[in-house]
Amino acid sequence: MTGPMARGRGHGLARQKTSPLVRHLRENIARWSLVAALGLAATLRFRLLSVPFERDEGEYAYSAQLMLQGIAPYDLAYTMKLPGVPAVYAAMMLAFGETHHGVHLGLLLVNLATMGLLFAVGKRLIGIFAGVSAAAFYAVLSTLPGVQGLWANSEHFVVPFALAGILAYLHWLGDRRDRFLMLSGALLGCAMVMKQHGAAFFSFVLACVVWELYVIRIGSFRPFVRPLVSLFGGAAIPIGLMAVLVFALGSFDKFLFWTVEYAMSYTTGNDLERGLFNLVRKGGPLFREASAIGFVAALSPFCLDWSPARRNTSARLCLFFVFSFIAISPGLFFRPHYFILLLPAVSLLAGASFDRIYQLIAEHSENRAVRRIPALLAMLTLFVTVQVNQDYLLHSSPNEVLRSTYGINPFSEAVEIGRWLNENTEEDEQIAVIGSEPQIYFYAKRRSATGYIYTYPLMEDQPKARDMQREMAAEIEAAAPRYLVYVHDTSSWAITKRSPQLILDWFWEFQNQYRVVGWSEARPEGSVVHWGHPSVWPPDSPGWMAVYHRIGARGVDAMRQGRR
Repeated sequence: MTGPMARGRGHGLARQKTSPLVRHLRENIARWSLVAALGLAATLRFRLLSVPFERDEGEYAYSAQLMLQGIAPYDLAYTMKLPGVPAVYAAMMLAFGETHHGVHLGLLLVNLATMGLLFAVGKRLIGIFAGVSAAAFYAVLSTLPGVQGLWANSEHFVVPFALAGILAYLHWLGDRRDRFLMLSGALLGCAMVMKQHGAAFFSFVLACVVWELYVIRIGSFRPFVRPLVSLFGGAAIPIGLMAVLVFALGSFDKFLFWTVEYAMSYTTGNDLERGLFNLVRKGGPLFREASAIGFVAALSPFCLDWSPARRNTSARLCLFFVFSFIAISPGLFFRPHYFILLLPAVSLLAGASFDRIYQLIAEHSENRAVRRIPALLAMLTLFVTVQVNQDYLLHSSPNEVLRSTYGINPFSEAVEIGRWLNENTEEDEQIAVIGSEPQIYFYAKRRSATGYIYTYPLMEDQPKARDMQREMAAEIEAAAPRYLVYVHDTSSWAITKRSPQLILDWFWEFQNQYRVVGWSEARPEGSVVHWGHPSVWPPDSPGWMAVYHRIGARGVDAMRQGRR
């Protein structure tokens, strides 16, 4: 691969012979097709903006609330996640309101921007038809239940920065100015600030730069210094700014513990056998939902152009998939939303397959109808994917979508409980949630009595679990909140046979100072929230949450207030 963007744009004799007028018409058709794909993405998402938050969203939203109140990251909310996504949430809340609707509207716009970047990468690396196809495939893939795509998980915010960094790298291939590599590094650094998994995309660009400088061009290490300094220097800017900001706010020790020390122990929890089990179990639904697009992408190594002029571009595409798979692999958990990081590579490979089919047809046929076959096949693939998932994407209500994705997790009930707490507490009051439902803090607009907004770390087989449980109990006792919420739900605790249970033993004693004033029951046929004192306790449903009021606390008894 020798020419600058001949590597990314040229496709052989057929394209070179195309007249400027025909190329102009094709580009206009492609752009309108992109607009149609953007419209499809907006249509699929807009009617489901009201889906309640899940747990990760609740964490980001609550952390963003604290940021907007001037509270430093990691001060009142302990988490192994970096502060990039909460900062984006805070921006979306300022723009669209401090609600889950506003955050999901912001996600819709981020999704559209991601599609635009994917189009630009596909066009520059492969061709305009591949770019449009990739954007359209991503529009549907990123909404599927197999990736929990309707919820604003961190992966949605990693992808646009990663694609923008890759696009800057492709610009560098064209004119070799190091400022493009610095820009690429800075954007990829932002991807890492969104989530540590973004490091895989930085590694992809680094591998491509090393390959380009050493193997293809020079065969010597001498000219490496400036390009690599530019790339690493750019990445250091956002990461360094984040670290300096956290240090200046006085939370650096907690930042290091949660994002480095604890995160390292968290990502070493599964062996290879367990990892393969997770991959099959959690990746299986996505493959069934997107089998048409996945099949075309799987054929891409055989469809790609491996001629001397194009083999490096084809190798980059395959390498992008490899590093994207690495991005979803830390800890071998393979959680459904991790697969969002894989979708751009899958979309580009599928788009490249159709683009290659078009090029082969164009080289051997002048018939316009025959040349339209790849475009029709791409639309058919998209149609089949939507058709397979039509109940979920087109017909289900927000609550039905929530239930089909997350089962009886208490996410819809958290909305009502949070709002009730907001109405029945003072602005400066603290509340406590004993369980992993941080979205309740967000809905209630009240600060937590403990920094442990998740109980998952307390249940893991890790050396600090017992100390964490004692610390959580001590923080709640010291705050003595007027209201607390206890979550009786296996998915909110993830207790194993090796989990210490000091916190549960503590709660059964501590609850004697409180009385139940409301509770929710999660059932497959529908959930319900009750207010008042229960006549029979505890509920017999598989999952429930209870709102407790401290006996003898000041103010009107919450039981008499009922539901406003």
